[in-house]
Amino acid sequence: MAPRRVGAAEELAARLQAARLGKADTTDASLVNVMMGYVFPFIRTPWNIFRTGIRKTPLGMFSVANNLRHGMVAMYNGQTFAAGYPRALMIKHMAEQFFAMATMGALWQAGEGDDDDEDKPLLITGSRPWGVEGSGTRDLLNRTQGGEYQIRLRLGDKTYRFDYGRIEPFSTVLATVVDGLSSIKRMNNGADKAEEVGKMLSYLSAQAENKTFLQGFGDVMETVRGQKKFNPARTLLTALVPNLIRQPLRNLDDYVRDTKNAPWYYHALPAAGFANPRYDLYGNPIAKASNPLARVLIDVGLDPYEYIEPADKFLTDFNRENPDLDYAPGRYTAYRYKGATGKDVQMTPDQIARFDKEAGKAVQMRLRMELSPVELAARTEATKDKISNIISQERREVKSRLFEK
Repeated sequence: MAPRRVGAAEELAARLQAARLGKADTTDASLVNVMMGYVFPFIRTPWNIFRTGIRKTPLGMFSVANNLRHGMVAMYNGQTFAAGYPRALMIKHMAEQFFAMATMGALWQAGEGDDDDEDKPLLITGSRPWGVEGSGTRDLLNRTQGGEYQIRLRLGDKTYRFDYGRIEPFSTVLATVVDGLSSIKRMNNGADKAEEVGKMLSYLSAQAENKTFLQGFGDVMETVRGQKKFNPARTLLTALVPNLIRQPLRNLDDYVRDTKNAPWYYHALPAAGFANPRYDLYGNPIAKASNPLARVLIDVGLDPYEYIEPADKFLTDFNRENPDLDYAPGRYTAYRYKGATGKDVQMTPDQIARFDKEAGKAVQMRLRMELSPVELAARTEATKDKISNIISQERREVKSRLFEK
């Protein structure tokens, strides 16, 4: 049998592991090894989980094509086709692709991305854009369709939700298929195909970065992008507190916390009283679903919104019909105000929480008052721009009222 080939990404994982476990000849090298052990507690296992999950989706066709190429090269060199692509492996890969395509067809109606998502008896959500640039889209999807990696089933007046994000590699397979379906639906509505391919790659990156078992990679990527400052003390303390303690503390909390503006010790002991809730666009604290016990036993995602704001409904429909003009208001980031001396003053975490809450309520009230049913039904770009302007104006006015005396 031909020796097993190693891909570029797998080679990178192997090099990371080698660096983490490498021989240290100096004190500095020893410290680097220790820190890498905290950032990357596991490398090969999570990478293999993720790789297996992707291979079982339609994206696995690229792997099949590459293996077929190896088989042809083997024949060109005078060997059998099986020398480059063993028959048992080919049958396994073909079977996986058959089931992947069948799954995609079966999930066409249940996958998110249609006009009637909020009314579907069965809705399956995929991953969400990751990072600052995708925060608006992520928040809009969460408000209108529920959190990521959700299976929502409606039976009569009751709605049941199940979070499948921790079940690997099933999670990677299902989320990738649903993300692919969403991209196809957007392309059917006129979205640029090359841009959608880029979005699919960003969704894969999101899965790799926001899942617990690959969290080390996510932290490094956020640091590289400048979205997170590397804090050795926080990393060390977080590593010293077992996830067996941290995860139940997070699940016992009824609200999503503003981790970006939380104190450093919150990341080691994420107790509810150590950080402020995170508020949505309309000034509501983002709540988790179900009760603490259920969240400890199984991850049940975010508490579903009982009422979808007209502006959110408009933006969802407008973005679906006009993918090249899509807009989703992101979280406010300029948490600074002019102090008495005229210099910029950074808001404290408590000030940020107060601003997010009051600005959100002001945005909610004005959007409800000024957006007429006729405007919302027309779904024009002018209405989209009006929503954007209202949000910006209310945020400026609330900041000025609260802080700039």
